[in-house]
Amino acid sequence: MSASDSLDRLIYSRRYLLQVVGHASRVTLFQEALKEIQSRKLANPSQSNDAGGNVTYGEEITFDKVKLMTPADVTLIESLTFSIKPGEHLLIAGPNGAGKSSLFRMLGGLWPCKSGTITIPTSDNMFYLPQRAYLVRGTLREQIIYPHSLSQFQNNPKGKKEADLEKIMEILDLGDLLTSSSDWDIVKNWSEELSIGAQQRLAMARLYYHEPKFAVLDECTSAVSPDMEQFMYKHAQDIGISLLSVAHRPALWHFHNRLLQLDGKGGYFFGPLDAERRLKFEEERLELEKNLRDVPGMREKLEELKRFPSLNIFGIETPIVILLSSRT
Repeated sequence: MSASDSLDRLIYSRRYLLQVVGHASRVTLFQEALKEIQSRKLANPSQSNDAGGNVTYGEEITFDKVKLMTPADVTLIESLTFSIKPGEHLLIAGPNGAGKSSLFRMLGGLWPCKSGTITIPTSDNMFYLPQRAYLVRGTLREQIIYPHSLSQFQNNPKGKKEADLEKIMEILDLGDLLTSSSDWDIVKNWSEELSIGAQQRLAMARLYYHEPKFAVLDECTSAVSPDMEQFMYKHAQDIGISLLSVAHRPALWHFHNRLLQLDGKGGYFFGPLDAERRLKFEEERLELEKNLRDVPGMREKLEELKRFPSLNIFGIETPIVILLSSRT
């Protein structure tokens, strides 16, 4: 073996060892997180925390005078109150840093409730889909049923079978991943095998499989086609899932009937959403912004015209350049 080959192997071994150490570290953190979640006893009907807030479990999602703040004690909203019942669909809007992600983290129990009361459904009735789909190395079946294990899938209370998974794949135009029944058991790194759009559709398949009462959709369809995006939202509602969405595309507004607008300055609006009216206002806003952007150019053109000599025609001062251009 040459010296260069030995060096290549040494470099590869070091890189591989660093990957193993990284994976081991993440597994340790994951185990610690599981222990913390178990210690919180999330299945209890109510839960207090040391910070003074309260979390209860019910059939709807409610924030009652909740102080929205980061773990670093930066207050984003002093007192947030809103409520979403099954069958209602909430659009969450606001600039970056307004508190959308903080709200989701408190909703998922990742950040503590430091004041006020949060009411949420149990974990099996709430599902979160981020913009970047989390896909595990494993079989195609495992991607859809995640976080269920195979034994949980075989004994799931909703009676879902493999035929139901196949139907979900067809609905999301992912049927080409299944050419035979054995394809369910092929182990792959799906985050490398699939495009971002296909990954987002596969993550949506999880939502259709679990059928929770509520789903938080955090720009989770940003890489799919507009037609598929419309279909994905509609099908989620058709199977009875209430949506809480961060969606910047106006084409998705009509899937919602409630609006939580964060202004990024500590204020917010919560109320009914008239999607058609809001879309009209948005179009008017964009038109006004375009006109305002054109103002400097129009002023420059006006100043340029003022520099030309003018003639008084019927009492109106008219630049000669305009007269010349109108004759050509």
